[in-house]
Amino acid sequence: MRRLRIALVAIVAWAALGPAAASAQQVDPAVDDLRDNDVTFEEGALSSSELDDLDAVAAQLQSHDGYFKVVVLAQPIEDFNSGRDFADRVREGLGGQGRVLVWTPNEVALSSNLDTAEEIDNAEQAAADRVNSGGSLAAATSAAAEALGSDAGGVTADPRGGGGFPWLLLLFVVGIPLALLWVVWRSARQQRARADALSAEEIGAAETKVRGAVDKVANDLLELADRTDVPDAPAEARAAFSQGAQLFTDAQKLLEDADTRPELEAAYGQVVKASWQMDTTRALLAGQPAPPEPESEPLFPEPVVAAAPAGAPAGG
Repeated sequence: MRRLRIALVAIVAWAALGPAAASAQQVDPAVDDLRDNDVTFEEGALSSSELDDLDAVAAQLQSHDGYFKVVVLAQPIEDFNSGRDFADRVREGLGGQGRVLVWTPNEVALSSNLDTAEEIDNAEQAAADRVNSGGSLAAATSAAAEALGSDAGGVTADPRGGGGFPWLLLLFVVGIPLALLWVVWRSARQQRARADALSAEEIGAAETKVRGAVDKVANDLLELADRTDVPDAPAEARAAFSQGAQLFTDAQKLLEDADTRPELEAAYGQVVKASWQMDTTRALLAGQPAPPEPESEPLFPEPVVAAAPAGAPAGG
């Protein structure tokens, strides 16, 4: 699989600077890879099937007017002012006429010298809307391209001339408004269906994650119960085990009544703390220091947002 190739000097710099530089976005590797491919990505950002789909979409978007390149980053933008800034740098490196669409875990940004600022903003919003409604990156990239397409032709006059019933006028007065109303109604219905499906999918994924954490703590309780119930067990290990057992009991009660996202997240936080207490117990029994308390990962992913236009406040 292709991925952004990082120069040896960047690896040495990462080793010297530590974890802060691990997510640095680099323009030159992206430019080099995009000279031969339509899509480039950082390791871990795409699966093989996602890459195949995105490659197929990007291949169809190449035209005589200009290129359409896609960059998928594994981390949010940190080393540039914005995703739009990174996309501009990549397009400038490629030169010529074209578009560069950049995806990060929380942003989509488009750079183009073929389109107006308003068209770019609309394309970014179309892409963000599509991925937030459950679409893949390939589908969202297609949505951005569709937003940049030109309108299809106008109405031509009847070359035969003459009188007769004004069917064309009737079409404009009656037919087109009815068609528009049907399109709006159908679009609203599809959006509601996508939103319901996405919500159910997110809840299901969150419940699966919580169940996995609960199973781990339950197994730890069974394993460590006998090891802490002996005279020579360290007092700190016994205390950690007791606290973890109480947290687990509290989490079970919360999960029985959890019907909303906040309630499910609160219960998950208790399970994570209980798991940490079990890890602490195991470490103290082995004569090792207690591990640091972890932070609960979010159960529900944050929505992707379109890059803020130049001059607009960030985070819109």
